[in-house]
Amino acid sequence: MAIKVPTAFIFFDSRHELKTQTGKYALKLNVHYMGVKKRYNLPYHLTKDEWQKINSQKLKDTDLKDIKTKLDFLTGKKFEDSLKQIDEPFTFSKFEDIFFEKNLPVQKNMDVYSLYQTYIDKLKQDGRVGNAQIYSTAMKTFQEQRKKLNFNDVDVEFLQSYEKEMLSKGKSVAYISMNIRTLRSIYYQAISLGFINSVNYPFSQKANDKKYKIKKGNNTKKALNTEQLSILKNYIVKTPAQQKALDFWFFSFYSNGLNFKDICRLQYKNIIGNKIVLIRAKTERSTNSSETIQFIIIPEIQAIIDQYANPIVSTETYVFDILKQGITPQKERDKIQSLTRNTNKHLKNICNDLNFGFSITTGWARHSFATFLKRSGSTIEVIGEALGHTNVITTRNYLSSFDDGALQNTANLLSQI
Repeated sequence: MAIKVPTAFIFFDSRHELKTQTGKYALKLNVHYMGVKKRYNLPYHLTKDEWQKINSQKLKDTDLKDIKTKLDFLTGKKFEDSLKQIDEPFTFSKFEDIFFEKNLPVQKNMDVYSLYQTYIDKLKQDGRVGNAQIYSTAMKTFQEQRKKLNFNDVDVEFLQSYEKEMLSKGKSVAYISMNIRTLRSIYYQAISLGFINSVNYPFSQKANDKKYKIKKGNNTKKALNTEQLSILKNYIVKTPAQQKALDFWFFSFYSNGLNFKDICRLQYKNIIGNKIVLIRAKTERSTNSSETIQFIIIPEIQAIIDQYANPIVSTETYVFDILKQGITPQKERDKIQSLTRNTNKHLKNICNDLNFGFSITTGWARHSFATFLKRSGSTIEVIGEALGHTNVITTRNYLSSFDDGALQNTANLLSQI
């Protein structure tokens, strides 16, 4: 019976010994669909003994393990991702264009910046313009240090030199680490695609391995105390723009530190009874988990919604008049960044007027939320679930799995400000 869903496996072509490599045979990607079979050459060649070992459950050879990882990637994630990108109906021609990236400048001798740009273009195609900008900015900082960069050039010495140069320019450890993480991601892609051997991987994977360790930035928490929150809340604004800035900052604070992107993307379908329930934009693409976040709509939140709400046309209508249906990912990013910049500008003026001695930004809302809960006596479990700390840098800012009683207790605390 014909296979109705395309499948792929690795074929060991033991029929023909390679003329250029004695005792070795070609590995090929075997794709089946609707009774049709096509085989594609791969850049891997093994002896019969090596082929048996690579399929053994007790594989110990490091080089063969590396090849097996690449083969599993080709028949697994890369094959599945390629199928998702093919417009129906499936054809082998469409598959070849996408799987072998014939429309992209990908070659085995590709340098670092070429693979960077390929990935940046892919992010843009997927509408992930924020991540595309992060990778683009990082790539430019490496290009400033070295105009041409091959994967063999990316070693411990190069990474240490880059770090030292960026520090001399006054860049923060957090900024440098973020850039190097993008390079680590690109390097791993190169390994998966067979451009470079994993033996040369320069990034530390365990203690004392003498490879480059990406540093963690000083994550100084920026939070207002209860008195400062009260002063800020009771500030008499001088302009409507200041009022809007304060309202959206406090909306973020009352909403468990919801970031401005998620605030802008709120739709009426996210309002369920007396709660707001959503999947954070940062995790919605996650293959591991897209966590549902929920919190009580306290009177302070409702008042801000009433002030700035769009008329309800459908459940897909955005709550706030910032984004429009059908907007492009780039335009969405521009709108959100514009709101964030304007909010931060007016917050700075307000802080100066209040003689705080410092300026706050939109990012202070989530830290202020967490700090307020801690000082109010909330349990570590509630605070941990609300912030979802996996490490110092990554924070998920909402309550999710707690029952209504726990959510209501948190809501009651926030209303005391």
